[in-house]
Amino acid sequence: MGDGDWRGYLPIIDAALALGGHLRVGMKDNILYRKGELARSNVQFVERVKRIVAEWDRSVAPPDEARARLGFMRQGEAGAPQ
Repeated sequence: MGDGDWRGYLPIIDAALALGGHLRVGMKDNILYRKGELARSNVQFVERVKRIVAEWDRSVAPPDEARARLGFMRQGEAGAPQ
């Protein structure tokens, strides 16, 4: 992970999936989509992980389910940060 791209993350993603774990991705984890290329948005990371998850015959949780699992609130929801 020291080279600033996703190559270090991919084995971790595979290991988590092999062990039945869950994933969280986004620009808070890494701002580079690949070496020398800044990510444009979290969408790039989500799309990449969706492809990997599909190869493992698993599915991605819908946004509301993922928020609930992580304890996040929707923007504008009572108690959510503005």
